[in-house]
Amino acid sequence: MSTNKLSDVIAERELDVDGGLERAIVRIGTPEPDRHEGGDWRCRFQIIGLGDDSVLEVFGVDAIQALQLCLQIVEVVLTDAQGTHRLQWVGGEGHGLYRTDNPVVTADE
Repeated sequence: MSTNKLSDVIAERELDVDGGLERAIVRIGTPEPDRHEGGDWRCRFQIIGLGDDSVLEVFGVDAIQALQLCLQIVEVVLTDAQGTHRLQWVGGEGHGLYRTDNPVVTADE
C-alpha cells in the first residue's frame, strides 16, 4: 500500500547505482501500531532513486514481524531492480540484504 509519509527513520542505506552515476537511498521507518482498532503493526519504507519514490507500508502482528517483513520486501524490490540497474554497496556488488529462509526453532529443540 502506498502512503505519503515516512515515520521516523530508524535505518538508512545508500547504494551506488550504475557504477556510481546515480545513488539510491533506502529508508526504513519506525514500526508503529496500525490506526484501525484491533489492527496489527505497520512498518513503512521508501526507496529513492530507482524509479518509484513512494512510501510503502508492510503489516505484521507485532512490531518485530512488521520490521522483519519490511526488510524482506525491501530485499525483493532491490533484487528486482538489479535486473535493470547495477547496484553496489560499500564497494561490493549487490545491495547487501539477504533472504533468511531459516526454519522456526523452538526452545525445546
